[in-house]
Amino acid sequence: MKHGDSMRAWAQHMRLVEDKDEVYHVVRPDAQSFLDFCAEYFELWIWSCYNLKRVQRMTQKCFHEQYTKFKVFMTNKNCQNPNIMLGFTRVYHKNLSDICKIFEDLDANNTLIFYDTPYRVMWNMPGTYLIFPKMWRQTSEQLQNFLQRTVIPWLAGWLYARDKRVYTYNKIVN
Repeated sequence: MKHGDSMRAWAQHMRLVEDKDEVYHVVRPDAQSFLDFCAEYFELWIWSCYNLKRVQRMTQKCFHEQYTKFKVFMTNKNCQNPNIMLGFTRVYHKNLSDICKIFEDLDANNTLIFYDTPYRVMWNMPGTYLIFPKMWRQTSEQLQNFLQRTVIPWLAGWLYARDKRVYTYNKIVN
């Protein structure tokens, strides 16, 4: 079974996007409404371990309607440790404190990272919110409920929290 076939079997409720390099990208059914919500209340930035050309191409392809709403595309040039190798692949770390040094208007009280890999969340605790990637067996309705009942209320609370780091930490611990 080809990789693409197995992705199709797993992701019956997901939207699959094929890149010209034959790489499949799975877009969760709640991604569009989540980005719409975020664009209304926040600045949207993308931070990827890929190069700028690929980041822009895939964002355009996966999120065509929201593409113009992204303010900044950060790439592997904004990541730490680009010389560490695991096998034949570079290992990048996205360190929020480094980005706050580059972009002076960013700090722990106005910046959140949404990520789907637990080890990256641990790297930036408590400034990162984990979005679970392996929700394959859930229906579109269950995924949408996760967005509506968990993520958006959490973000709305974060907007009005006096100390955003304490709010984030308390929500993670509780």
